[in-house]
Order: sequence, then structure tokens, then C-alpha cells
Amino acid sequence: MSRFQILYTAEAKERLAEIAKFDPKSARIIFDHIKQLPDTYRTDPFLQGAHFKGLRRNRIGRCRAIYRVLEQEERIHIITIDLRKSVYD
Repeated sequence: MSRFQILYTAEAKERLAEIAKFDPKSARIIFDHIKQLPDTYRTDPFLQGAHFKGLRRNRIGRCRAIYRVLEQEERIHIITIDLRKSVYD
């Protein structure tokens, strides 16, 4: 059992709900994948660019989860989830 708490922004919750509405199987895969982040985040690359400082990305099929790890507070903040082509906009 991980000690990290996973928190979702309103945007991330909204995106996941949209995906679930049209593709429940993909939404379940994304949700299950995110639950594994406390054990796997160290292998995920950081995003490049000043406005992405401290953010990591995780590939989940055609989607990307953008998130920040706060190790001292033992939290992972899921910023957004979206298709690869539009997640960085």
C-alpha cells in the first residue's frame, strides 16, 4: 500500500469523466494506471519548458497524464489527462 495520496484537479476530473462517458474501458485503464503512479513516478520524464517546471508526464495509451509529485507531503497532483495531441496546449 502506497503512502502517497493522489489528488485530481477539477480539470483532470472533468477530462476523466468525459473519457468515461464515451469510452468506459479506457477510463478504467487510465484510473488504474494512475493508481500505480506512487510506485512508478520516478521513471516518468519531466516536461520541458519553464511553464512546465516540476511537472511529469505519464503515457497511458493515446492519453497523457500530467502531474506533479510533492514527495515531502506524500501527494501526487494529477493536473490534467488528455489525448497526446492536445494535452500540452
